[in-house]
Amino acid sequence: MKTMKLLAGLMTLTLTMAVFAPFKAEASEAREYAVKAAYLFKFMNLIEWPNEEKISNFAIGVVGPGPFGPSLGDIEGKLVRGKPLRVVTYPMVKSPAPTEQMILFIDRANDAKLEGVLRDLKGQNVLTVGESKEFAERGGCINLVTVKNRVRFRINVDAVRRAQLKISPRLVKIASVLVTDSGKKASYDDYKDILAQNLDEEPIQN
Repeated sequence: MKTMKLLAGLMTLTLTMAVFAPFKAEASEAREYAVKAAYLFKFMNLIEWPNEEKISNFAIGVVGPGPFGPSLGDIEGKLVRGKPLRVVTYPMVKSPAPTEQMILFIDRANDAKLEGVLRDLKGQNVLTVGESKEFAERGGCINLVTVKNRVRFRINVDAVRRAQLKISPRLVKIASVLVTDSGKKASYDDYKDILAQNLDEEPIQN
């Protein structure tokens, strides 16, 4: 039992180091998106979806061919709270519509589609993640940003609430900033109702 706990702890530490380790400015795009893929997997473990006990799997969707290369394939099939993770590519969001209990990643190349994507997702339990400028302030849930060669992220708490999702307090602690739709920095009162209390993922060290 102790050996299993040690292995689990080492796996968590390895993934955490991969996510938060800085990458050199001259590093390849492949390295950048390997880090971002690790972030998506970490987000999946720190978000609580409505009625997730009734689903058979979780999913990460990508609008368009996406820049990830093999990185998402490396996490496909991993378990999230005992359920397998699948990866789906959407040439267009409406064909087919994203399923619930998923993360949908929108890269820079598809930034012009953001307003339409968010409109199509209205009422669905989908966590939108993007990397374009002011993605969170424009209504996306989580904005991945690069600061001093480290990938960080911003959370729009109003967007998370619209998707009817709950976020782990651990995710709040490691976010670079939490904002509201108005662009102001979110206070505890702005997000206390969307905090999840039952996620048992190992703590992440920043």
